[in-house]
Parts: sequence; C-alpha cells; structure tokens
Amino acid sequence: MKKGRFLALVLTILMLANLLAACSGSASAPTAPASAPAAAPGEAPAAAPSGEAIKIGAVLPLSSSAGVSGARVRKGMEFAANKINAAGGVNGSPIEIIFEDTQSSDPALAMSAVEKLIHQDKVNIIVGCYGSSASLAALPLCEENGVVMLEPIATSPAITSGSEWAFRISSTNGIDAEMVGPYLPALGFEQVAYMPVDNDWGLSVTQNYIPVLEGVGAKTVTTEGIIIGEGNYLTQLTKIKNSGATSVIITQDVESCSTLIRQMVESGMGDFKILSTSGNNASMVRSLIGDAAQGVYFIEYYAEDGMVGGVPNEKNKAFTEEWNAANSDTALDYFVVQGVSAVEIIAQAIAEAGSADRTAIRDALRSLEYEGLRSTIKFDEFGQSHGEVILTQIKEDNSIEIIDYKK
Repeated sequence: MKKGRFLALVLTILMLANLLAACSGSASAPTAPASAPAAAPGEAPAAAPSGEAIKIGAVLPLSSSAGVSGARVRKGMEFAANKINAAGGVNGSPIEIIFEDTQSSDPALAMSAVEKLIHQDKVNIIVGCYGSSASLAALPLCEENGVVMLEPIATSPAITSGSEWAFRISSTNGIDAEMVGPYLPALGFEQVAYMPVDNDWGLSVTQNYIPVLEGVGAKTVTTEGIIIGEGNYLTQLTKIKNSGATSVIITQDVESCSTLIRQMVESGMGDFKILSTSGNNASMVRSLIGDAAQGVYFIEYYAEDGMVGGVPNEKNKAFTEEWNAANSDTALDYFVVQGVSAVEIIAQAIAEAGSADRTAIRDALRSLEYEGLRSTIKFDEFGQSHGEVILTQIKEDNSIEIIDYKK
C-alpha cells in the first residue's frame, strides 16, 4: 500500500473511532488540560505540564433536578483545573478530571461510577458523590481499594464517622443543628413541620435537628417525607397547613426546594417561617422563584460577596471578580466554590506529598491546611472539616442578609 493511501486509511479509522465515542452515551467527560496563558512582559511563560496526568474522578448529579447545582460544582472544578494546568500543573503533571453522572444522586449509579473510575480509569482520588446516600453506598468501594473520597457537598454525619479514606469539605447536619438549632425558636420556629427528602440526607436532618430544637422548647408537629426531585407538594402542604404547625424546615435539592417554597406561597402559607437546610444557597433560590423567596431562611456555608452583614474578605472579592470576568453566565456561589476548593485541596495535597500515590494523598490530607474562599480548611481525626456555617435570609427588597442569630 502506498504511503498516502495508508495515511488516509489511518485518518479514516481515527475519525470513525471518535464518532463512535461521541455517540456512545457515556457519562464520562475528562477535562482538557488548558494551554498556558501568555506571559506578562518580562516574565518567562509557564512551562506546559508534561508529567503523567493526575486523574480525579468526579461523581456528581449532572442531570435531573439535582443537576442544576451539580453542574455548578463541575464548572468550579474545571475552572480550578484549567488554572492550575495553565500555571504548569502540579509537580509538572496536568490535572485531568473524569466526570460521571449519578442523575438524582442515585446510589446504584454512584457505585457503578466509582467502580469504573477506580478500576478502568485508574484515578488517583474520587470527588463525590454529592448526595449522602450515594456517598455512603460508594464509600466502601473506596475503602476496599485504598482511594480517598473527598466529599464536597453531602451533609450526613455518617460519611465522616470513622473511615480513614473519607474526607469532607462541607459541614454536616449534626454540626449545623448544634450551631444554629438552639436559636431557631426565637426566630419563629416553635411549632415545626419537617419536610425531609426520603434518603440518608433527610434522615440525618431530622435525627439531628429534632432533639436540639425540642431541647430548647420547640415542638415537632409533623414530619412529611418528600422524594428527591419531586415537583408537586400540595398533598403534604395541605396536611401541614391543617396540622397546627407555623414553620417548616425543608431538606431538598435546590431546584425542588424552590418549587416547594413557591407552592407554599401559592397555597396561602406565606406567613409560615421557612428554613432550607444543608447549604442550599439563597441566591440560587432567589434567581429561580423571585419574590416568592422573600422571608425564607437558609443554612449556608459560603458568604457570597455582596451579602448584607458579611465581613469584608479581599481574597473572596478578588476571586469573585476573576470568576465573573471569565464566567458571565454563572454566578459564583457555594456550589462553584466547593468545586474550586476540591481541586485546589487535591493539588495542594499532592504538591506537599510530592506524589500522586493514593496513600500519599490520604496522608497529606490529614495534615493539610487550605486557605480557601470560605475559611481555613483542615481535617479532624475523622476527616471532617469545620468551616463557615451562616444563617441567611432573603429580605423584602430581595437582598440577602447574614443573620446574627445569636442575638
């Protein structure tokens, strides 16, 4: 065969392979290492990373209702990885992220994704699995194979309750209940109805909040379980409206939570006190339902730049400006910040360890101190970090205020 014909055949085969890959329907999607930015005058350009890729497996809900916030975590991760790669990578190696979609944080999909990432993709670390039930289902696989699971979002205390391979950069419902719970009755949460999502996440809220609130005089009137991603809550809301409750504590993904709050207002329950737990951010709910969110309280983990009552944070302000300049279509919020933080923490751990070995990453995380946008993150003996927990409220002018709930 002539050289020209052989080259044409090779190109044709490659094109067919790419086409088949694109049509396969796989949820995997690795990031492409970013090219280094142009150097400033008088500065040498950053050397492109040339070492073996550091593979991060990210297990997130990227479709269904939970995909709204899961996609923001992904965007934050990609932003951080591209920035690190453009600066030369970590110890000369680029970061590559392989994403897997768990839809509504489905535990079975999370387990399949983690199996694939560990055995087929040979990742160095797992970020996930976003939902508490998904993370608890997949954690034993990480333990069996000696791979760290770095949890960015899930809040069930059980995740960081003894595993040497589990680390978490979000709060837990136990921590939140202890910090904020004793002050909620003074804000009107005295006759309380709970609406927890029907999984480990929702269960951990009721298990932790109810004893704390009852311990300071609040009464649990009723508990109405809901399904993740559910769109119609009128049956549960009618029961709560007729129960004698005057306040509702909601645990649900941010998009479905927004729908629930809007339906409360439409059902004549606008005078109820409402609290959204577990880090759902007020700014996203406000963007989804507008004025219907006025008066609602939120347990949050990140003080966004511009919140009323926030402490000035120059690092946060500078990063917000940098993010907004590059991402005009996505506001910087908690979910984005958690994605950024996860990648930066992994990069710092590998740099300090001098190795991307799975055990070396675990050992480095144990002693790591990361100066993040939320606060300084370091892990206790259980792999749990203790960062910022704030109570916010959307006011009548649609501003978001950080409430000094201890007054």
